This record gives sequence, structure tokens and C-alpha cells, in this order.
Amino acid sequence: MYYILIILALLAIAGLVLWLRKRDSEPASQAQPSEPPPAESPGPLHLGIKALRDAPATREQKAKLKALSPDQVTAAELAGDPSTAKFTGAPGNGAA
Repeated sequence: MYYILIILALLAIAGLVLWLRKRDSEPASQAQPSEPPPAESPGPLHLGIKALRDAPATREQKAKLKALSPDQVTAAELAGDPSTAKFTGAPGNGAA
């Protein structure tokens, strides 16, 4: 009786392994996204998080950010969430 359960468990594991191999070997260009991006995607959002994070800033942009004060920030929300505070330093040690 137990050998039937063991055989079924081994078949289930083998099927899972085969499915994972097939899924991982599929090229990203052929993979179907679960939800298409909206047609009204603004600007660089289609580049992905890595491309946005690794985008270099020019010297002028760095200087503007360094000179930015909390009074100059007028946005009431960021990414749809309300802005509740403006910090000029790290909350833990106050480092800028």
C-alpha cells in the first residue's frame, strides 16, 4: 500500500522538475507577461527598475539635488502615497 504512495510522490516530483526545467529554459522574449503594460506608460518607466537605478546623474543634477531644501519640495504625494514628512538627514544618525 505504501509503495503506491511513494511511487505517486516520486512521479509528482518528477513532473514538477520537468515543468520547472521547461519554464526556466524558455527565452524571455517568448515568455508571455501575465498582464500587458498600460499603453499610457510615461517616459522611462518601460526601462525597468535596474535601468532607472543605474542611470548616471550629471554634475549639474547632483549639484541641484545637494542644494535642494525641504521648502522647495512641493509634491503632496509620491507614487500615489501621501507625503507625510520631509527629512534632510537619516532618521537614525542624522547623516546627510
